[in-house]
Amino acid sequence: VQHFRQDFLENAPFKFNLDTTVAEVRHAYQIIEDYRARVKEIKAEATKYNDLENLFELERTKYKSLNDCSSDLDKLEIMWEMIEKILTTYDKWKRILWKNIKVDELSPENEKFVQMLKQAPREVKNFKSYAFIVEKVGNMKKTLNCIDMLSSEAMQDRHWNAISNELSQTIDYKSSAFCFDDILKLDVFKYEAIIQETTENANKELKIGKDLDKINSVWSKLTFEFEVFNQAGGELKIFRPFDTIQE
Repeated sequence: VQHFRQDFLENAPFKFNLDTTVAEVRHAYQIIEDYRARVKEIKAEATKYNDLENLFELERTKYKSLNDCSSDLDKLEIMWEMIEKILTTYDKWKRILWKNIKVDELSPENEKFVQMLKQAPREVKNFKSYAFIVEKVGNMKKTLNCIDMLSSEAMQDRHWNAISNELSQTIDYKSSAFCFDDILKLDVFKYEAIIQETTENANKELKIGKDLDKINSVWSKLTFEFEVFNQAGGELKIFRPFDTIQE
């Protein structure tokens, strides 16, 4: 039992990192099932020894490590169920084309994951991997926020080029194949502040541009009119009253 417990602590799927894939989730499930079967076998054998201890009126061995393994397996299953739900959803999102990404629909779904993790059992939260799951969901929240900002109509080529330079990566956002996964590969969540600053400037520039267009539109319809003013020595062209233009 002691050897089994040591093996369990070393090889059971306690580990999760930010690069874990859906395929690795399935492998984790298989490991959990294998350990469950092994625990069941050892418990059956332990029961036989307990029966013999009762028969010879010996102190009953509790085999606490086996119960610890069973408890850990239950918590691991809860943890990997959450991981599977999160990663499966994120995998679906990866295939969404840039033009079809609707942040207002994806953000609430990601927020559900945030709440789900908060409501996880205390024992699950004590696993070291729990912090990585929380980080994964938090990074996605930042990513969605960045996508929302980058989707602004104010974003022009110069703004995208500025962000590309900051990230030291080429962003082919005009490609028909540009999708959610391409954004994820850029790790934009790390540059949230830069993206926010760039998009805010872009929005200000757009507003100024619209104001200038409005000014041009108004002035293009206005004309100055003159009239002749007679005075000694000849005629002088002067402005007619232009109160409207002044206003």
